[in-house]
Amino acid sequence: MKRKISVLLLSLVGITLFFIACQKDDAVAEVSGLLVKTTPTKINYYEGEELELSGLVVTIKWDNGKVEDVKFEDFTIMGIKCLPENGSKLLASTSVNITHSVTGTSVNQSITVSKLEVTGLLIKTPPTKLDYYKSDVLDLSGLIVTLTNNNGSLEEISFTEFESNGIECSPASGTIVTSELTEVIVKHDDSGVSANQDINYVTLTDIDGNIYPLVKVGNQIWMAEDLRVTKEHDGTAILLVDNEIGWSALNANDTDKAYNNGSDGNVYYTYAAAKDACPEGWHLSSRDDWNTLVSFIAADGYEYCEGKTLKTITGYREPDDIDDLGTDIYGFSGTPNGCRSRDYSLFGVGRFGFWWGSETSATEAWRCNLHFNNSRVEYYSYEKNLGFAVRCVKD
Repeated sequence: MKRKISVLLLSLVGITLFFIACQKDDAVAEVSGLLVKTTPTKINYYEGEELELSGLVVTIKWDNGKVEDVKFEDFTIMGIKCLPENGSKLLASTSVNITHSVTGTSVNQSITVSKLEVTGLLIKTPPTKLDYYKSDVLDLSGLIVTLTNNNGSLEEISFTEFESNGIECSPASGTIVTSELTEVIVKHDDSGVSANQDINYVTLTDIDGNIYPLVKVGNQIWMAEDLRVTKEHDGTAILLVDNEIGWSALNANDTDKAYNNGSDGNVYYTYAAAKDACPEGWHLSSRDDWNTLVSFIAADGYEYCEGKTLKTITGYREPDDIDDLGTDIYGFSGTPNGCRSRDYSLFGVGRFGFWWGSETSATEAWRCNLHFNNSRVEYYSYEKNLGFAVRCVKD
């Protein structure tokens, strides 16, 4: 009996020692190698894209000869970490370091991160303002462009974000628009790609082909130069009277239609001719038109000096008071054109700007006046057979 018990005890001890030995062997087993078995599904990237390691499989080799394949989704439970981490935005990394955190064994997975570049620029939405008048300021608000990148992605950039995205406009918003400005170049600086945005400098062409700049003051649109046409809007020729005898013989009525060329390109019309000389859709400025113009300027902060803002900066004789010098801030460009008197002489050139207004009687009409020595707009009634300049107003 004692012998049987001894044998049994020896057997138990042997089993225990074998179990302990096996545990010991497993406990001391270490990772001897880490290899990439299957690369991630995506290994080519552009700057700014997120790292995507799905599909990655590594093989762990243990020093006891054991080999184990581990999928990316099991990395955490197997103590495997990646740097950069999955989901990281890539800038210039060229590889992913895969490390067994316990032993420090690691392997690198190469990836390609290409520079993100703009390859195209298109105008998606034009600026809110496309039509410009004399002295208007370029306003590019509302402009939206679409950038195409070399990875095929598209970006919509609004005008307020141009600077932060390296986009410039030439000319810049805020530039005074002139007749030479017909388009704006929108350019991405780094890539050099660009697109052109057309704008419209609004002008008026008369029946003779003369082109006039226009100015918008308040809700009115005026010619910004004096009329130079030789025909009525229906094509009827206006009589040219270029001598003293013929001019002096004109009557102060609505039938004697005539014009005359003065100095500095000035053209003078009798009132009868002026009434029908403006192009279709336009009309001879009336006293009411001038009152509307003056009222807007006064309300705009220039009360009592409305005429000063309408006069050209140069051309008028120097006033007694320097405060009466013209500023032409609206681009109206009221020149000191003077007039053709009844005796055919020129009067007031360089001192006064004269324009026909609406009639006051069968033989007289308003003359609207800018004075070299005055900052106001004045009105006087004169005979219709005098020669004054004409400004047209859009109907």
